[in-house]
Amino acid sequence: MKPHQEQALLSLSDLLEEGANFIEVLAREGRLGNEPPRYTPLTPVQQEALGEALARFREALARFREAVAPERNFSDLAPPSATRFQIEARLEEMADLLREVEPERFTRRYGPLSGEEVRLLDGHLRRLRQTMALLRWALEAR
Repeated sequence: MKPHQEQALLSLSDLLEEGANFIEVLAREGRLGNEPPRYTPLTPVQQEALGEALARFREALARFREAVAPERNFSDLAPPSATRFQIEARLEEMADLLREVEPERFTRRYGPLSGEEVRLLDGHLRRLRQTMALLRWALEAR
């Protein structure tokens, strides 16, 4: 495997690990990252079942990393290209979430909105997309 392919797979595995950590904290504490709790934690039974499944997932992820990069020292910092990859992946996730806010998609999933509510969503969505474009531009700045 070429070094850039190895790094891309390792970066994707980091995203998967982060997703597992995110789910674990949300399920146990009702928190999104470092924010104060905004959600109700899952029941202890649900937390235990989810914890067992996450442990298996993490074991499989460790085996994946070892298979992809058997000689890699994971205490070394990844190169700048890996940092950009991580940021680009987050920006893509954010773009996916913004698509869920599009009035057509939103109403299919959550029910009809008034004309005023559609205009409100459209206006905010336009501004959010403009700032997303700025984020992408800033990432490409040299």
